[in-house]
Order: sequence, then structure tokens, then C-alpha cells
Amino acid sequence: MASAHDRAVLQAIFNPTAPFGDIPALNQEEELTDDDSGFDRELLRRVRELERGGVSAAEAGDLNAALQLFSEAIQLLPQKASAYNNRAQALRLQGDTPGALQDLDRAINLSGNSGRTCCQALVQRGLLRRLLNQNEAAREDFERAAALGSEFARQQAVVLNPYAALCNRMLSDVINKLRNPEVSEFSAYSPNSGFDRELLRRVRELERGGVSAAEAGDLNAALQLFSEAIQLLPQKASAYNNRAQALRLQGDTPGALQDLDRAINLSRNSGRTCCQALVQRGLLRRLLNQNEAAREDFERAAALGSEFARQQAVVLNPYAALCNRMLSDVINKLRNPEVSEFSAYSPSQ
Repeated sequence: MASAHDRAVLQAIFNPTAPFGDIPALNQEEELTDDDSGFDRELLRRVRELERGGVSAAEAGDLNAALQLFSEAIQLLPQKASAYNNRAQALRLQGDTPGALQDLDRAINLSGNSGRTCCQALVQRGLLRRLLNQNEAAREDFERAAALGSEFARQQAVVLNPYAALCNRMLSDVINKLRNPEVSEFSAYSPNSGFDRELLRRVRELERGGVSAAEAGDLNAALQLFSEAIQLLPQKASAYNNRAQALRLQGDTPGALQDLDRAINLSRNSGRTCCQALVQRGLLRRLLNQNEAAREDFERAAALGSEFARQQAVVLNPYAALCNRMLSDVINKLRNPEVSEFSAYSPSQ
């Protein structure tokens, strides 16, 4: 008899896009459904019974029985996608990744790129592709599943998209500035003593107001406040950096780059604002396929302490990336000495 924990694990395996609850195919309250109207009703009833039996067998730990039942369902209705999707999970649990991927491909093709089964199969295939380090293909699967309504897939697509990840990081920085206005971005480096205190106070209030407006989605108001801050203290780098983010969100990449250049120059290659502006400019340059210039920005930001920039610099350095991959291979061999280095390639059959 399976425990509640075991059932939760099986639920996560067979239905990763749904919240914790009933086993899929027993829960008909999901908004996303498959169109089974073209199938014979009696055949459909028998196939659904076989699939439920397969899920129950998998839940009880009998994967061979589960595979048998899913295969029988496929034989009865070879054009129904869900049995391929379910069989793929059982194959994966048995360690047959190629077989699982083959079934998932079939499920996605049969589903016509729509419906619950397609969404589930895309998520499963995306996860398997991530395990195989096929990150670009995995991201495409997650984006397709996200378009069908999977929140989990959307999150995974963000993880695999460095630009979206950066946007999240930028938003986090903005919120932190709003919540902690007393923490100056110049506290560690910038010579605030060079600015008039009253002007500095007014500029900080304008920047906080701009951050609040941006957080509320009013980019025009944010741009106006950041511009007023710049007019008051045109030598203060942070307002240019903040305005650059608002410009980028409005789609004005040239304007954003111009402000980032100004922020970097004013900060004299030191301090928090310079580090942030270098990271932002590096990512914009990546979007423009200016990879060498982007790498230089990331390396400069990394020298100022940005771990994210250091990682991006490695991504853009093929030699460092190769070194990391070699080290990873060595570690994997040490951890899994029983796994032959030829196992993925040798003709075992």
C-alpha cells in the first residue's frame, strides 16, 4: 500500500503541472483538457481504465505492470496521446531515457500542440533535456508548455533565460531599494561629501519616487522623476542607471545604453552603481550579439564583486567554459565509477 508521500511523488511525476491533488485522469476539474471527441466511446472508456490501472500499478511500485497496461492502452487507441505520456514516465523511472523521450515526442505530436497531455509531455521532455544538458531545447519545451498554462514551465523557462533572470534580479534590486531607502548605493565608495546635502536629499527622494512608480508599472512617471533627479544633480550616477532600466522596459535600448555609459563614466569605474550599470550594459550588449563587448563589461563588474557577472563572463569565455566542463566530467566519473564512459555510445544490442 503506497503512503501519502509516495502518492505525492507519483503525482509530481505523472502530473507535474498541476497542484498537489488527485492522480491525473481521475481529476476532471482541470481547466486544460484533451479533446477526445473523435474517439469511439467504448474504446475510450477501456483505454481510460487501462491508464488508471497503469497509474495505480506505478503508484504501488510495479513499473512492469504499469508499462504493460499503458502499452495495452496504446494498442487499443494508438492515436491517443495520454498513454504515451504516461508510459514515458514509467520508462523514465526504469532508467530508459531514450524510450521515454520517444514516447514524449509521440505524445506531443499526437496532441496537436494543445491540451493537457501536450502541456505535461512538454514539461517532462524539458526536464529530461535539462538532465541531458540540452538547455536550449529544454527552454523551448518549457516556453511552449508555459504558453499552454503551466506555471512550473514558465519558471523553468525563466531559469534557462539569462535575460529574464536578469530582469527578475533587477526587480529585486528595485524592491530592495524601495524597502530600504536608508541604505545608500554610494555608502561603500562614492564621495557623497562632494554633493550639497540638501540637493542630495531631494535627489534621493526623487529616485525613490521613481522606483515606486516603476514598481507600480507607471514607467512614464518613473522616467520623469529620474530625469528631475538628473537635472538637480547631473553628476550623480545612480539616476542615470535607474533611468536606463525604465528606458529599457519601454523598449528604448539606445537610450538605455546612453544612460548606462553615462552612469559608468560618472562612477569612475568603482562602486555599486558602476557594478550594476556594467551588468545591465553587458546584458543589453548580449541581446545585440555584441558578445566581446558584453564579456568585457561582465569581467569589469566581476572585478567589482558581482558573482552574476562572473558567471556570465565564463559563459562568454569558451576556454573557461571548456575547463569547467572538463572538471565536471572528472567529478562525475569520481562519483559514478561504475558508469562506463562508453555507456552512452556503445551498441549494446
